[in-house]
Amino acid sequence: IDRLHKFLGTVKVNLDDIYFDPSDTRVIDPANVDRLYGIFEKEGCQHEAPKHRIPVTISASQFELALNTAGIVRNDLNNPSSAELPLLQFERHVRGLHGQHRILAGKRYLAPRKQWWTVDLYLNDICHGLEEILIEEYANEKPYSEGHIYYRLRCASSAADTDSELRWTARLSSNSQLRLKSFLNVADLRNALDLVMLMPGQRPALRISMFHRIQAIKCNEELCRYLNHIYVCWRGFVGGNMADLAKINYETVRNLELLVPSVEVSILNSLVSSGQVLSEFSPVQRKQILLRLRSFGDRIPSLFSFFEDFKCFEKWAHCVHRLFELNGHTVRQRMDREWRPRSFYIETGENAYSEGSPAGSDGFDLAYRQIWLFAMRHYPDIPRAARKNPNMWARCRAK
Repeated sequence: IDRLHKFLGTVKVNLDDIYFDPSDTRVIDPANVDRLYGIFEKEGCQHEAPKHRIPVTISASQFELALNTAGIVRNDLNNPSSAELPLLQFERHVRGLHGQHRILAGKRYLAPRKQWWTVDLYLNDICHGLEEILIEEYANEKPYSEGHIYYRLRCASSAADTDSELRWTARLSSNSQLRLKSFLNVADLRNALDLVMLMPGQRPALRISMFHRIQAIKCNEELCRYLNHIYVCWRGFVGGNMADLAKINYETVRNLELLVPSVEVSILNSLVSSGQVLSEFSPVQRKQILLRLRSFGDRIPSLFSFFEDFKCFEKWAHCVHRLFELNGHTVRQRMDREWRPRSFYIETGENAYSEGSPAGSDGFDLAYRQIWLFAMRHYPDIPRAARKNPNMWARCRAK
């Protein structure tokens, strides 16, 4: 019912008049744009076909102004043929709910005088549930990334939109659904990841298939610290402006991640000047962000680097697990419970130790770090603890 009430009609709109909110739409994939362009070259663009229409939202006042400018009334939009659809001009951009890859491919393929697309107009006060349904509709869509699915279902959960949450969850495999459900029950990890997901450019790197491994090592404090480090660094790059986090696209993250800006200044300058990064920002904003990046002396973290670094960290964690039973605690919690303040040995070199304790501290943090540093150096020589299963039989191994 709401869809019928909010639907205004079908019209043609100039491609440059359609705007996509980067925080709501999927990350732009150049390969997908190339794929659609190839389809257009073989089959034609068909930008007037009903199955290729794009839903857009617009204010009532903007709609009336466009009708007046075109000299038509709303009844003229009721069931016209594709050839009779009017081309409306708008003073401000209309917001597209999906189809940004088609628009980019269309800009490359279509002749200058045919740079328009057929859209279904809706009032911009549509309910959240209807907006979710319109976003998901598309006959020739590429499967959504796990990161985009995670972000959309978390948005639906925050809005208490159970129907949308279930629809997005259904896009995952049964195994991924189980791993996601378990992960979302761990509040500290969930909240830390939600902050990183505010940046569209980080979402493609999400790997729900690794969630069970992340939970299994019981190192929540360390993993949350890494995720928070990603968020704090990128928020700092944009001057603490939360709204600007939504402008960090995939190309920006892919080109900047793992760079050390204060050292690789020439590479950084080239990326910014060529428009390969920060393309969603104004020239003034890019200049300000560039200055902040130049003063950053560490490796730029990302969600991709998190999962890659996790592969090593997981091996170290399995070594530390050999020291004690966790009994439902994280590694840090368990070691904190076992710690007794006293003097202890500090490793000063390979097989070299000195006795002492740092001033003003009970020494736990230093002792905790030493255990991890030892595991980092020697993990290849320390096998993972065997799984305790009394019903497991020995197996023959082929050589």
